[in-house]
Amino acid sequence: MLEEKDFQKRIQRISGLVRELDSIADPVARTAGKELVQGLMELHGTGLERMLEIAYEAGEPGQTILDKYGHDSLVGSLLVLYGIHPLDFETRVDRALERVRPQLCKHGCELELGGMQDGNVHLRVQIGEHTCGSTAMRSKPRRNSRRPVSSV
Repeated sequence: MLEEKDFQKRIQRISGLVRELDSIADPVARTAGKELVQGLMELHGTGLERMLEIAYEAGEPGQTILDKYGHDSLVGSLLVLYGIHPLDFETRVDRALERVRPQLCKHGCELELGGMQDGNVHLRVQIGEHTCGSTAMRSKPRRNSRRPVSSV
């Protein structure tokens, strides 16, 4: 089965190939390549969307399947790519933050959602004094460090 790391590598490779289409000198070939990619994306997206509709129409058992799709990192990434993830953006962001907060807390950091706008997530990271288990380095507290995250 395809692992998430392999999936991400494939996505990056496909993205690079799509960008390379712009460097094709022949405008007819360049346009045909872009139309091919767009057509495949539309075909796959329509098929995936129909699969979600069928699961939804199945009632409670279908909802269980949709929940599993939404929680699966590989399937969830694919559904985000096609814009058909069963969970809304805000819910996905909240869940992602809940997953990383415990790790940050172990290192003396606090993570707070600053806001979401136009698909961007603004976070505030408060870094307190702490000693990392692997080093004896100490850091001064910094407040309200903002780092935008573009997608979840």
